[in-house]
Amino acid sequence: MQNSNERKVLEKVITLIQKSKAQGDVIFTRANSFSLKAHQGELDKYEVNNGATIGVRVIKDNRVGQAFSEALDDDSLQFMVNEALTNAKYSKENLFEKISAPKKEVINNDVLQATDADPKKMIELCLENENYMLALDKRIKNSPYNGVAEIYNQFLYLNTNGTYCERQDKYYRIVCSALIDDGHNNSSVYDYTTTKKFTDLEFKKMCEACATEGLELLNGKEIPTGRYNIVFNNESLSSILSPFLGMFSGEKAVRGLNPMKEKLGEQIASDLITIVDDPKFEEAYYKYDFDHEGNTTQKVTLLNAGVFQELLHNSATASELEMKNNGRANRSPKSALGVTTTNLIIESGKTSEDILQEEEYLEIVDIQGTHSGTDFFSGNFSCPVKGHIWKNGQKTGQFKNVTLTGNFYDMIKNVKMVGDKLYPNPSNTFFAPKIIFSDLNISGS
Repeated sequence: MQNSNERKVLEKVITLIQKSKAQGDVIFTRANSFSLKAHQGELDKYEVNNGATIGVRVIKDNRVGQAFSEALDDDSLQFMVNEALTNAKYSKENLFEKISAPKKEVINNDVLQATDADPKKMIELCLENENYMLALDKRIKNSPYNGVAEIYNQFLYLNTNGTYCERQDKYYRIVCSALIDDGHNNSSVYDYTTTKKFTDLEFKKMCEACATEGLELLNGKEIPTGRYNIVFNNESLSSILSPFLGMFSGEKAVRGLNPMKEKLGEQIASDLITIVDDPKFEEAYYKYDFDHEGNTTQKVTLLNAGVFQELLHNSATASELEMKNNGRANRSPKSALGVTTTNLIIESGKTSEDILQEEEYLEIVDIQGTHSGTDFFSGNFSCPVKGHIWKNGQKTGQFKNVTLTGNFYDMIKNVKMVGDKLYPNPSNTFFAPKIIFSDLNISGS
């Protein structure tokens, strides 16, 4: 897909900013999706969404103003820039937010590797997915969430320094679910997978894995209250980590909302834990050559053998805290400047999985309430979980209707083993090995 017309629109906006004797940048995003959902043998949803938004940020007399528009005609663009200039006039003075990226051009469209999928084949896959799931076992009574989607995203950036950045990506996603009941017990499971090519969607393999998980959890029981070794599957580990990612945020540090800021350079986790944020990680689906200020991205080591190494910064947070800008600016056409992660990786350890499997532990495969049941400042969490009991390399039972409680900042200190193999989450944006966290509390029977 060519971006020449959109680029001309951005150039018009930059010209308007320069005529007002201001600095600034402009972001254009487009999101197109085609999604289908099946229910009870029929196509339940056929949805096409197309949306484009342009947003401008102006900086004049050390004051920042923003505005956005969903119309791209000349009058709308002029109105948007005027609105941003007015907003800047009445904003507080900001000595740190600048247009910093130097003149360059970065175009990243490598992720566009496949042509559009045939809608007919997508419909067939969607219906087949539900039918296949229901046919796997008579105890699977319903499959309420089944669907397939094609999603296309476009991001363009231009600033008054002449920095132009362009990115397009397209991916396919399929979801499946199962409600299982044997007349005495019940369970529910949900899964999804993401690929860059429609032909790479392995829906039968996903349905089988999802059904197996749900049928095993059907027999889950409460386990005694106590302290256990815990292993999170990849998706659950990502979920429990997510509410605490603010500890790496330079933006929260500037605002006085990061309780870990004063611990930079200190040992805050087990020396078995190293966490990096790598925008160009080879195994990740998405590569990020630039951030949302047009600055070049680079690999950032957040925790190095447990030592709190670095915060994530945009140009403004780095300037205010007198630290290095590591290219993690995040901004949409409608939002203010922030920071974000890209591809987050907990690095693999040296313990072979054969040795790790010899340990006794609980494997958590589903965790709920990781935002409502967590407190970022204290680190405390309390979340319902379910999963498998492992002994001597074998699943010996399942558990459910129990609650995992603990403190995240203590949890990352109490690490017993880190496996030597990385696993991706379904969207290939988070990678982690199997990690045994020791002495976590389960509230059960």
